[in-house]
Amino acid sequence: MKKLLIIITSLNFLLLSCSESAKNEVNTPKKISVANQKITLEVEGMVCKMGCGGSIRKALLETKSVSQVDVDYQDDRTKQIVSVFYNKSQINKSAIVNLLETINDKQFKIAVLDEQAMAAKTPAKGK
Repeated sequence: MKKLLIIITSLNFLLLSCSESAKNEVNTPKKISVANQKITLEVEGMVCKMGCGGSIRKALLETKSVSQVDVDYQDDRTKQIVSVFYNKSQINKSAIVNLLETINDKQFKIAVLDEQAMAAKTPAKGK
């Protein structure tokens, strides 16, 4: 009976501490970069919008220097268009291209189509 009480107490403590840390993560705002540059890329090697586009979006957003990634994917094209909104004081064009060329076991070939300065743009929700 004593062992059972110790196990229950330990489990309660563990569950409460986990839920508290989850609350802290949710309430802690993540610093999102304000974009002042847009680069348009041509990406060869994408086979789907959700998987490949998701990998590209995730890798770029994890840098915390990119605020938005738009993927224009069409099945009938061999090269897809990806627009990246980023803060040029935190990351540069070469770093973006190098990062994308290394993900998914070097699946993608990247060409820069256009790069332009822009007024500061805050991230769009859901992008």
